[in-house]
Amino acid sequence: MPIVGIEGAEHTVTYVNPAFCGLVKTAKGQLLGAAFATIPVIGEQCAAMLERVYRTGTAETQLGPDRPGLHRAVQPAPIPGPRTGP
Repeated sequence: MPIVGIEGAEHTVTYVNPAFCGLVKTAKGQLLGAAFATIPVIGEQCAAMLERVYRTGTAETQLGPDRPGLHRAVQPAPIPGPRTGP
């Protein structure tokens, strides 16, 4: 399952697993530290959903309109490890 960790109001990518790298066809080194919305295949709907989840703290799930059966789920959850932000 593709997983990406995002931190802060700028939605900075702090973690990606190999499945996420494969999904977006981008190397881990290029994703870490990037703003989530700058990943080309993310799309406006997913970025908007991420912003809502960040503001409200409420998880959301949506079906991807671009590919039948594609599900996107955004759920706030802590990621263990050292914090890089304030």
